Amino acid sequence: MRERLRQIRWKKWLVDLAVAAAVVAAVGAWQGRDLLGSGGTAPALPEGRLDGPRFDAATLHGRKAIVAFWAPWCGVCKLEMPTLNALAREGVAVIGVALSYGDEEAVRRFASEHELVFPVLLGDERTGEAWAVDAYPTLYVVDEQGRIEHAVVGFTTELGLRLRLL
Repeated sequence: MRERLRQIRWKKWLVDLAVAAAVVAAVGAWQGRDLLGSGGTAPALPEGRLDGPRFDAATLHGRKAIVAFWAPWCGVCKLEMPTLNALAREGVAVIGVALSYGDEEAVRRFASEHELVFPVLLGDERTGEAWAVDAYPTLYVVDEQGRIEHAVVGFTTELGLRLRLL
């Protein structure tokens, strides 16, 4: 009898886990419904950098990259920065693109507070439109040939990003 109850609990737990996974997948698919599709060529990135020389996208050719769109006022973006920093420190090409900011100083403060170790580009409305960004954070994984592999809106765990980089 005790063994039968244990089996029932395990089955219930597995069903609950499957339902939770399905809900998470459905929400992710709904949030990303308007993002650029996989296999398409990634749009141009802005050349203006927060600090340093102008950004040359040619430096990414032959490298897979994470292009992370964020806003300085976005609370979820703040939570994601440690993960992006960790990946950048390990040699993953991470490009941050600030959108929806009042002035450059707001972006500078955000980058300083979060000790960003990757290039921060200054995007504008046209950049957001070209990349279909209408919520923050929005992340794209771009392959070695400049094609979009993955797109996601909202918080992404380090494991989730690592899996998308495979």
